[in-house]
Amino acid sequence: MRLYLFPTHARPGESVYVRTWPVGIGTDHAPSPVGPFTVRSKDKNPTWIVPVSIQQGMDEPRGVVPPGPDNPLGGYRIRLSKGLYEIHGTDVPWSIGRQTTHGCLRLYPEHIAELYTLVQPGMPGELIYQPVKFGDDGGQIYVQVHRDLYHRIRNLEAYAFTQAKRAGIADRVDRQRLRAAVREQNGIPINVTRRSEAP
Repeated sequence: MRLYLFPTHARPGESVYVRTWPVGIGTDHAPSPVGPFTVRSKDKNPTWIVPVSIQQGMDEPRGVVPPGPDNPLGGYRIRLSKGLYEIHGTDVPWSIGRQTTHGCLRLYPEHIAELYTLVQPGMPGELIYQPVKFGDDGGQIYVQVHRDLYHRIRNLEAYAFTQAKRAGIADRVDRQRLRAAVREQNGIPINVTRRSEAP
């Protein structure tokens, strides 16, 4: 449910300023893909050539949607090297933070306008499926747990502990706090630092 833009000059382990925006993602029946990609091209005020598979589900099927306020792509489109998937704006801002697309990533109009200026064709990226994310802020460990939207993880609690171990922070995490965060799955960063390390 987030898009992150890392500086292209960043090196592993370096502290950098990272931009992030909320996104809308694919539905259960049309999940967003995973894997590496490059930015293929980008265009302002795009015309949408509607895939036949999407036309079949439309109330009033249209093969082409011209630029304008009723275009589901909004004012900007960033094409990816991954099939027909794109990062684009929207004409329905309430859809951000929800599963509402056919697999594309959808941003608020003001956010896609900002992102559009920051990316160039050829830039690399990766689509990941990571319902459990850890972060370190001043020595405090936080976890953000979302629902397993696409039902790809057999045991979310075991997955969370595995992710903590992979990140090298398992010994700094309070197991009970982490279990509680996994149960809640509220998408809000929660401090799970072991009490001996917490302020």
